[in-house]
Amino acid sequence: MNSSKLTQGHVYIIGLVVAFVLAIGLFFLMISPVKGQIQDQTTKNNGLLSQLGAPPAATGAEADSARDQAIKKAKQAKQDAETKAKIKEAQWRAVIARQSPPADHPIPYGTYDQRLPLMAGWWTLPDYVVRDASRFARSERGVTAMTDFKVPGTSPDPNSVPPSPLVWNLGGMAATGSFPAVLNWARHWNSYHFTPAVDGLAVKLIGKGVVQATANLTLYVWSKEKPGAAPADGGGGGGGGMMGSGGMMGSSGMMGSSGMMSGGGSSGMMSGGSTGGKGAGAAAP
Repeated sequence: MNSSKLTQGHVYIIGLVVAFVLAIGLFFLMISPVKGQIQDQTTKNNGLLSQLGAPPAATGAEADSARDQAIKKAKQAKQDAETKAKIKEAQWRAVIARQSPPADHPIPYGTYDQRLPLMAGWWTLPDYVVRDASRFARSERGVTAMTDFKVPGTSPDPNSVPPSPLVWNLGGMAATGSFPAVLNWARHWNSYHFTPAVDGLAVKLIGKGVVQATANLTLYVWSKEKPGAAPADGGGGGGGGMMGSGGMMGSSGMMGSSGMMSGGGSSGMMSGGSTGGKGAGAAAP
């Protein structure tokens, strides 16, 4: 094309076409993405306003009021949760205090330096548990109870204290009396302050209207350590673990709320005329 034939009108047309092409390019390269970002942000804002309880697209005082109300509700919910947590912790402390040894026979926990001052009471804890369980076994009226309780010795090493709960298989016990009285004696263990497992309960008739019940007693003794606390270094001697022979994971069944009882079978000490484990009765009532 001969440039001499271009008129001013041609130049205007060419310029308009170029400007139109540039405008379309700018729209797709710059304006369209920004519009998408604005739409996304608008959707997010509407979602936040919905969570605050404000209508979509609310602005100004309406949005501020909704935000203040949401903050107030969140603070109240936090306060309620903290109150419930304190109540639960108090309930937990009450249960643990009931199922823990007294202060003069503590179960040491924490670091080595925290355990060391508590070791004197730890060494006397087994004797205390045997005396206390024997006294409880004989406290039920209407029966004559005998016990043969023993627990493992405790190590002098603070790091050898096993984690809570201690699982101590105390051994055999027996109760003689009428059938209802003997059953009440067995149920009475559910009220013991330590968590008991009465395993292998077996009852046999030994006279007119008189029966004898035999069983094995395992105790779960809890420390006052908060759940989830990191244990001190060292392994655990001086007590049975959670998977011990008389432990919670043994073959015997369990029932009751705080205590646990299981019926006869192979774990019974005496069942009818059979000879199961060792007989009770080393200590006289």
